[in-house]
Amino acid sequence: MIESFSSSVSALVMISNWFFPVYIAWWVSEILVDSLVTL
Repeated sequence: MIESFSSSVSALVMISNWFFPVYIAWWVSEILVDSLVTL
């Protein structure tokens, strides 16, 4: 039980480590597009 929990946590950490910079890049690009549209 503990081992499966730790493996799922490590998989979740790997997914979040991959997803976080992708989310940041998407968020920054949204801000840039909005600022370009308002110009």
